[in-house]
Amino acid sequence: MKWTVKGFTLIEVLISVLLLATVAAGIFSAFVSANRWLKPETNVGYNLARQTAESLYTEVNQSTWSQGGGGGLDTGKTPTETISLDNNPPYNRTTEVSSVSTDSSGLTEKYRKAEIVVSQ
Repeated sequence: MKWTVKGFTLIEVLISVLLLATVAAGIFSAFVSANRWLKPETNVGYNLARQTAESLYTEVNQSTWSQGGGGGLDTGKTPTETISLDNNPPYNRTTEVSSVSTDSSGLTEKYRKAEIVVSQ
């Protein structure tokens, strides 16, 4: 009778652990590098634009659109707003709302498009 043991040798396990550690270190390094590329200024600009978009959510319903009554979704461009935060250079925020038509004649207004630009 012959006994055989099936399994991995110590060297095979060590090599696989070494390969796994190398791949994990590469992925971790990629995450650290990506995090360094994201500047805090970029995140602040995104949050300032998001703040404006959230203020427009209350006026998304078409029945609340006013015709030149000063609502947030009235068509046109807002004056540039300058925002200073901490010791950073100021940010400039502009919102432009335009009408979008879905029919070929262009007479029926169905949607509004808001473009929010934040620059430094």
